Amino acid sequence: MNKVFTSLTERFLLYLAYIPGLILAYLFFPVSAFAATPVATGLSDKPSLVSGDSLFGMMFSLVFILVVIFMIAWAARRFGGSAFKGNSALKIMAGISMGAREKVVLVQVGDQQLLLGVAPGRVQTLHVLDKPIDFNSTNSQGNSAFADRLKSVLNKSR
Repeated sequence: MNKVFTSLTERFLLYLAYIPGLILAYLFFPVSAFAATPVATGLSDKPSLVSGDSLFGMMFSLVFILVVIFMIAWAARRFGGSAFKGNSALKIMAGISMGAREKVVLVQVGDQQLLLGVAPGRVQTLHVLDKPIDFNSTNSQGNSAFADRLKSVLNKSR
């Protein structure tokens, strides 16, 4: 079911990507330009290149297309990675880059944590931790120490 949902989401996002092009075609290529016989408009033969209506239409379409692009980007970021997230027993807890293409990654599998070395074409177990690292207590202590230090520096400047 997840793969079907993902493929439907991807297909929906691809269809959304066509909308700005269709709007541009509608705004910049009037239907009368494709007519077999020219349509009489009653205007002079030399229309002005820039008029208030055309500028308004162009600015409106530009803003509309930018809004649509940002909405598509938001939807892709919001729903695009949903196939990889979930209630999986495998989680990447932390990672650090050791070189251009090498990393050390801490992975939690169920209740066990593994320290893995990751390189192109190779993954190697470096260590199996006997006692799992609790990131909730470590991060809260580190953040509070930083917050206390920041408050003291701000109070000294006043």
